[in-house]
Amino acid sequence: MKIVYFVTGEPVRAASDLRRLARDPRCTAWRAVIPQELLQTVSSLVPVAPGQVFSCRPFLAPWLWLRLLIFLGLNRRVEVVCRPSRHQHRLLKLLALLLRGRISFPNDDGTQTRLNLFQLCRTRFRQLIAAEGPIGVVGSASAPVLANVVAAVRQRYPGVPLHALLPAPLAGTSAELFDSVEPLASPLGLAYLRLLPHCFGKRRFRRLIVLWTHQGHLALKCVAWWLPLWRVEVYNEQADAFSGRNVRLLLRHWLWRSRQYREKKRQYRQQKRQYRQRRLQQRQIYFQSLPVVVVGSASGFYLKKIVPRLRARFPDAKLHGLLPASLEGPAGNLFDSVTILRPGLPGLLRQACWLLGGRARIQATVVPCANEHYGRVRLLAFALPFPRRLIYNEQGDGFAVRDLRNLAHHVHWRLRDQLWFQVIDGAAGKSIFRLFHLALYAMRLAAGLPLLGQFRWKSWHPLRPKSPVVNSAAPDWRSVGLGNVTVIHATAAVANDGEPLLHQEESRR
Repeated sequence: MKIVYFVTGEPVRAASDLRRLARDPRCTAWRAVIPQELLQTVSSLVPVAPGQVFSCRPFLAPWLWLRLLIFLGLNRRVEVVCRPSRHQHRLLKLLALLLRGRISFPNDDGTQTRLNLFQLCRTRFRQLIAAEGPIGVVGSASAPVLANVVAAVRQRYPGVPLHALLPAPLAGTSAELFDSVEPLASPLGLAYLRLLPHCFGKRRFRRLIVLWTHQGHLALKCVAWWLPLWRVEVYNEQADAFSGRNVRLLLRHWLWRSRQYREKKRQYRQQKRQYRQRRLQQRQIYFQSLPVVVVGSASGFYLKKIVPRLRARFPDAKLHGLLPASLEGPAGNLFDSVTILRPGLPGLLRQACWLLGGRARIQATVVPCANEHYGRVRLLAFALPFPRRLIYNEQGDGFAVRDLRNLAHHVHWRLRDQLWFQVIDGAAGKSIFRLFHLALYAMRLAAGLPLLGQFRWKSWHPLRPKSPVVNSAAPDWRSVGLGNVTVIHATAAVANDGEPLLHQEESRR
């Protein structure tokens, strides 16, 4: 291995390195390049042959470089050693970089830094074009998230000033977090033009921090991302950062945001559904606690049957009776509260309107319908818009007025199948409708005569089989006795229509 050593440090360290180099078994030939002002000092510290030392003078540097190239020749194993010294012997360092082979810069702690000419040029070029401005932070999130991200940025880049690009709502609340603040006014196109000078020159932004959280400001994020800066970093609400110019990471972040949005939307729908269910349950509990108005359109005899059914159907509601004066005594004690209707149509209308003024606080209106003389009260209950009207008959069966099918069945039952004792005991009323119901019952009895005659005819003239067939598998009963006991033999014969006929034979022993 051929080694070229450039004395660019202290003479004592250089003499020590030359002694170590002379004893290195890997070294087949070496040369030392010493500045002219250090040649005598180094020669006094370590004895070297005259042919192994090259004196460096500035005007003879090209000749020295050619001599070193001739020394190295075409040997592949070449190493150039140069002691690092700050702002000293730059000509020797340039000659070392112009030679081929590995170039190492030994440090005082025993480590080495390897560098070639291309790496040096690239490092110097980066130093020349390096931005010296602050770090720009786009305030595209809420104040708490912004404070968390700013703390993470200061910890990651200590000593670097932060310049905030904040919208108008955050300019007053989060200004103390930054070294300088620039408010962004609408329209965003004008704000984009105002930010362009921060993207060029030595005073441009060192990097741009964009807060990409699920808190809106999508237009501001897009404006910041389209700025002509390469070093763009994206931060989420957990202060995790990645490069904004990495398409793969941006796609992964978008997919993560999409999954997070779908999960948040699902939770929102579930919470909304639960909220609706709670509201519905509360409304049901409140609705079940509202009072039920019972119109006194039936006698006390039937109200005593209907009220227990209502208590069972509406256990949490109070019953309020809307009764005429004739039912105050017989049925007043059946209800929790009672309103007595005034005589005359104007009084009825006034009290009904008073009840309708609080119709939202009534759960239901029960209208008993019996064949009794309370037609005006029923007419009033059906004429006025009472809430949720229910019809109850004499047996305590109820249905909604809007249920047209049950209403039709009820009317049919009223016209044809009404109980007979309502007519006999006078519960059907004292008007001409009683005669109408009597006629209907006579017609019903007349309609039953053909059916009764048919049964009587069948009992008088039983059906006989035309050709009976004896079933061999039919059961055979025998009763056997002793003495004067009668013995009966019974044989089952089956006719064509499947009806058994018994033929008995009687004999005495």
